[in-house]
Amino acid sequence: MKVSDMYKIVKGVLCEDKRTRDNDHLLSVIIWHKQLKASGQDITKMSAYDFMLLYRDKELANHDTITRARRKVQENNQLLRGDKHRLKQENQEDIKDDLRSIS
Repeated sequence: MKVSDMYKIVKGVLCEDKRTRDNDHLLSVIIWHKQLKASGQDITKMSAYDFMLLYRDKELANHDTITRARRKVQENNQLLRGDKHRLKQENQEDIKDDLRSIS
């Protein structure tokens, strides 16, 4: 799935559920649930192994693609940023310093 297609899906979820604005895991789970439901999968009877096979075989959106789209949506639309956004921005220099110490 292209990032531009995922952008629209992510934007819709961010609008529908404010909790997903600060929680990439929840955002991914909701999107995967929508994809599984659309494909006719009965998730109540699906094992973790079945889920992993679908993910491995790229029948579900990649978590990285979902989070990349979320970052772009939030970059373009401040109203869809989570409550933690300001805090992350304030801590940005500390994180950069920490990353510099690795190299």
